[in-house]
Amino acid sequence: MVPGDLFLIWTELKKGYDVSTESVQDNVNNTTTAVNKPAKGNVKPNVWCFTTYFTEGFPYSIVRMMSMVLFTDIGMKERYLGYLNFLGIPWNLKFLWAPLVDIFGSKRTWMITIQTIISLLTAAVAVICFMSSTAANPVLSTTVLVALFIAFAFVAATNDIVIDGYYIEGIPDPKEQAAYTGYRVFAYRIAMILAKFGIIYAVGMLSKTAAGQNLYVAWGYGFAAAAVIMGLFSVFHIVALPDFETQKKAMTSAKKVYHDFLLSFSSYLEISLTRTKIALFSGLGIGFLLTIILIFTKLSYVQAVAYGLLALLAVLLVQSRPAVAVSLVFIIFYKIGDEIIFSMGTPFLKRYLLVSNAQLAWMTGLLGLVGAIAGTSIGGLWIKKTGLKKAIWPLTLIMNLNIVAYIWLAVKHPLATTTSGLITICIVYCYEQIAAGLGNAALIVYILKTCKKEFKAGHYAIGSAFMSLFSSIFGGFGGVIVEKMGYTNLFVIGLVATIPAMILMACVKIQDDSSISAGK
Repeated sequence: MVPGDLFLIWTELKKGYDVSTESVQDNVNNTTTAVNKPAKGNVKPNVWCFTTYFTEGFPYSIVRMMSMVLFTDIGMKERYLGYLNFLGIPWNLKFLWAPLVDIFGSKRTWMITIQTIISLLTAAVAVICFMSSTAANPVLSTTVLVALFIAFAFVAATNDIVIDGYYIEGIPDPKEQAAYTGYRVFAYRIAMILAKFGIIYAVGMLSKTAAGQNLYVAWGYGFAAAAVIMGLFSVFHIVALPDFETQKKAMTSAKKVYHDFLLSFSSYLEISLTRTKIALFSGLGIGFLLTIILIFTKLSYVQAVAYGLLALLAVLLVQSRPAVAVSLVFIIFYKIGDEIIFSMGTPFLKRYLLVSNAQLAWMTGLLGLVGAIAGTSIGGLWIKKTGLKKAIWPLTLIMNLNIVAYIWLAVKHPLATTTSGLITICIVYCYEQIAAGLGNAALIVYILKTCKKEFKAGHYAIGSAFMSLFSSIFGGFGGVIVEKMGYTNLFVIGLVATIPAMILMACVKIQDDSSISAGK
């Protein structure tokens, strides 16, 4: 989820379903007796809200978007381009190590340290790109780049945890938090536009000049610019970021954090604490064992880990209460078709439809973002007016229709090298972004409605993790499917994959607002 979807969460917050602040604040109050220090800096909240959430969106854009365009440009095979979707897994699972941020150190220290590391990692990517322009063994440099991006993904996901925690600590009043939501969304979107439009467009233009004819050199300048931008924000945070650190009379114990984590998981799956422990530990054990076995059978490490994670999800589903399992399967499959399109969207546009980097920049950085925001906002308003029960079917049908549009695009094969072809591609792409936003609105609200009042933040994190982890894994094999069957068949598979959710939609319980407010 990107903060463009905060519109929906904020709408739910006004009804009393805060998913990110109240429960976290309650946890702080229950584990510490603390009073916030006066801020050491004098920067106003609207300023640091903007700068911190810019530095949340920018690293995400580098890892999840710029990396895909880079590796597509330098000729990585479709199989491995698909594997890049696994870079999203740290964001899917970040709730697992989020408690460590509360146990060790202050949010401000964490943030400054993490963002300094991000700046250095971005600079390292730039250096490797420059070195690769004259390297005798480009495969080795590509391997190093992949390793850097894997580390980058975990660090950037941790950065998200830290920034959200800092925001809650700096503005503890939920009503005040809602008032600053616009700054957060705006900053995140600006960061995405800068990465997807500004830097990628500049790389595309530079690659046409004598200085940047080698794509590695052009991308070296692109990542160097990104490192400078991230570095400047990091320096600003070192100098001016307010310190809201609390004086803790009692440290939050690891045992307490572990117990709360199990309690939240147990409540979500609606099973006992003992059964929750069995489910988690047996799932982790089976997943690890399967991974090792598959590696010994000469399966690639990436695929082995993916199958291990799927085994973990399967064990959790089997151990959960049947009604909860059905709900989770619905969450898992609801957007899977759209995620399959997204997983190989960049190579499809660039290699199959011959979209240039400059064209891709304004398509994804401007047209796509506007479409996504419009779709999510319209979907949220639609649900608010008619209720989720009435809205979910039309929203879902509109979302899935975009897969048919992509199948048509793959069959017709218009090329971006012609004006008519580029217009056709842009229309389909814009519709896909709007439709995805509509579907995202429905799914977010549904997940929110599965959260129990006393564990809002934890339940939302768990539900989102089930949704996004399976999508990341399934999307990661998109490149393998393209190599064996082509893009048209990949999209057909995506369309077929929507059927389970369509069937389950008639079975899952979609709560009315009245039932939720009653605490049912």
